[in-house]
Amino acid sequence: MKIRDGIIKKGIVFGTSFLFICVAIIPATGLPKTAINVDTEKNSIFGLQSYIAVSWNANDTSEPIIPNGGLRYIALNVTYLIMSGIFGRFILFFCRDQWALVELEIVDQPTWCTAAIGIDKLVFSISDVPSTQTNYLTVAVNENAPAFEPFAVKIKAKVEPVRGPFGLLSLIKDFEVIDEIILAAAYLPLIDVTPESTLINATPGNTTELPIVIENLGNGKTTVHNNIIDYPQEWIIIIPPHVVLEVNESNEVNLSITPPENFTGIEAIKIAFTPKYFYNPIFEGTTLYVYIVVRCRS
Repeated sequence: MKIRDGIIKKGIVFGTSFLFICVAIIPATGLPKTAINVDTEKNSIFGLQSYIAVSWNANDTSEPIIPNGGLRYIALNVTYLIMSGIFGRFILFFCRDQWALVELEIVDQPTWCTAAIGIDKLVFSISDVPSTQTNYLTVAVNENAPAFEPFAVKIKAKVEPVRGPFGLLSLIKDFEVIDEIILAAAYLPLIDVTPESTLINATPGNTTELPIVIENLGNGKTTVHNNIIDYPQEWIIIIPPHVVLEVNESNEVNLSITPPENFTGIEAIKIAFTPKYFYNPIFEGTTLYVYIVVRCRS
């Protein structure tokens, strides 16, 4: 009887231990499929999965970024937790004194964009209770960023697997996620105006033309409005009222000058060139002024 009782007790202990091992090996069926990193799913047998979520306030990305000087700060909320079923918490108990290192990096951005993450490594306690830390992304663009065209800054957040003693067994599967932060650059109204000369000779009663080159150095299609704002009375001064330029395009306009027949001497002409966004003229740049000195003699 004693031998039989001993055998029965050993059987109960063995069966109970085997049951716990089997339960720990079976993955948690309640784990959402979207949270599983398929590439690393086979590396853990305990059904525990790290999970990372990155979020931000839409107001931080809604306003276009001003090229060449407009630095945008975007608060990133990084949330970490362990996803598990009921039995997975048994293994999670043994990881309570370990830490998860979440690494953040920028994996893609346009060539005319400069983006940086404030802290590239965040330390979280291992728990099935969500924990959130705030990080920051800074973004700047230069004059080559197309006006009002959406662009993406891609951020990857990842965490390595948590391993057991001696690093032989993966207790918690790794995870990574890539998010796209969509932004846009503001319109940069920037032009260059170059007259062939700022001093020209004319004769009374005759028309003289002065070529003026206008170049679009900004980041969007631009209408340049040309206005003669100061000139001598009884002179006939004509310039095309506007010119439309694509990005990096230049065009030549002619300033036509006709002094009165009875005038000799020197006078000055002041011309204003104002760039405006072709698709919405409410976006207007700084006016450039050009002064032309006319020496009139017969």
